Amino acid sequence: MSEDKVTLKIEVSREEYRRLARLAEEAGYKLVSDYVRSLVADALAGRLGDCSGGAVDEKRLADAIARRLERRIADLINPFTAKIDEVSRRVAELIEALEAVEEARREAPRPQQPRQPARRGYERPAPSRGMARLREEGVVFESDLRGRLRQPEAFLRKLESQGAIVLEVAGEKVAVDPEFWERLVDFVSKLSIRDEREVETLVDAELGPRAARLFSLLVRSGLAYYDEASASWIVRAPYRGPTSS
Repeated sequence: MSEDKVTLKIEVSREEYRRLARLAEEAGYKLVSDYVRSLVADALAGRLGDCSGGAVDEKRLADAIARRLERRIADLINPFTAKIDEVSRRVAELIEALEAVEEARREAPRPQQPRQPARRGYERPAPSRGMARLREEGVVFESDLRGRLRQPEAFLRKLESQGAIVLEVAGEKVAVDPEFWERLVDFVSKLSIRDEREVETLVDAELGPRAARLFSLLVRSGLAYYDEASASWIVRAPYRGPTSS
């Protein structure tokens, strides 16, 4: 007559099952169920061996198995629980240290910012509309202003007070941007062509018709001439004394 068997169902977590499987493998069992059955047998031999007649109370058996499994599982989990507790303790200490540093930073006196020294000296004002146009065109002729302005001479004096070069050439006044003047003088002084018309054509091609017109007026006024000794053109710099506003 075959022995009656009872099915015992125990629910464990996935992590607990993986640990049981590893223990079963280390103990030489292929199946976790065989390993658990061996634990049951050990429990019966150690704790329930004094039961008479071989009859085993199912409730007592289940309790014994549960206690044995709890101890084994606790033995497996306790080392990791201790590590988690250690990590939690260190995190708490780190947070406490950071809070102490933040508190010290808030209580520390702030360094005073050095005062910026007051600006001294003259700051060049923004160019006026007339000066901005002069920089764009390079040259402004008085004869071109007479049909547009009531007082062209006053306008030229204002440009001169703002840094423009004002010349009187061939009977009229001309305002020249200083940078444009330097470009004209530098270009002409490098030419060795003696013919005035050819030089004027080259100036027109390089700097534009206004520069060519200015060059022609400079030649007529004697401020630009061809020097035979150096075989080059000379442009005399205009005198720029103090101007009256």
